[in-house]
Amino acid sequence: MRARLRSVRPPARLECQGLPVPAARDLAELMAQVEDGRWSTLTTAVEDLTGRAPRSLARFLAEHASAFRL
Repeated sequence: MRARLRSVRPPARLECQGLPVPAARDLAELMAQVEDGRWSTLTTAVEDLTGRAPRSLARFLAEHASAFRL
């Protein structure tokens, strides 16, 4: 099952949070591309480079949850 991402904040909202205008626009565009699937192509690069099978973002976050807590 594919995870559903929340819509990204518009650039203006990111700017209000202190992100420089160019960075806010780039981040909003990148997240829109991720959300619409443009970055969903699978390759063997991770396994080719590390010798280990890739893992999902959900699994990575679950395994490293303590690193993301404030």
